[in-house]
Amino acid sequence: MLRIKQSICVLLVLALAGPSSMQVVLADDINDEKLSRAEALTELGHMRTDRFRFAEAAQLYSDAIKLNPELTLAYACRADARVKLHDDVGALTDYDMALKLSPDDAFVYGCRGELKLLTGEIKGALRDLDMADALGLDFFFIYWRRAEAELIARDYEGVIKDCNRAFQYDCLTDSRLYFLRAQAEFHTFNYIASVIDFSLANYIECAATLRRVLLQSITNVNGAHKRATN
Repeated sequence: MLRIKQSICVLLVLALAGPSSMQVVLADDINDEKLSRAEALTELGHMRTDRFRFAEAAQLYSDAIKLNPELTLAYACRADARVKLHDDVGALTDYDMALKLSPDDAFVYGCRGELKLLTGEIKGALRDLDMADALGLDFFFIYWRRAEAELIARDYEGVIKDCNRAFQYDCLTDSRLYFLRAQAEFHTFNYIASVIDFSLANYIECAATLRRVLLQSITNVNGAHKRATN
């Protein structure tokens, strides 16, 4: 009852103030509702992404953007979905828009840098990954992807430095980093270290392959045993 009285009082005050005040309040209410719906659609997009339904996720993010054209998260997430759908041009456009709205978003710089690397735009990739690092994105994939770009750009000292930084994230069993560092060490004439890293990378790859073969063999044996006992 108290809330009803308060609402009536508000309406009376607005009516006395004139139609322009009523329009402002109603517009604010409509705008708030659109923003809430945009956030809800973005959350639904996350759920579709988690289920690998990227086309549906991209459409939900597009619907959210229509309701709120300044929703940075929706642009960034749609870019990620478009990457999965192999729409690199659309993804870059979305990353650009996300950074236009939030120019200090380190994670978006990192994602755009990774995409530029994968599409062969090495200088652009290095700029974005450097910016992500400068903005404080202390994350494994930044150093790993930048090391890949630096290897292509023949910045071998940078490769070694970034591989060492990536190893701080419990990635000592990641053969990709050993391969990258081994190549950089070879080009800087550190042949002993290069041989060691190549050996470690091959050992890890062989161990991983053996593990997969053993697990598949165990699965096949268990399946055969169940069929035999049924």
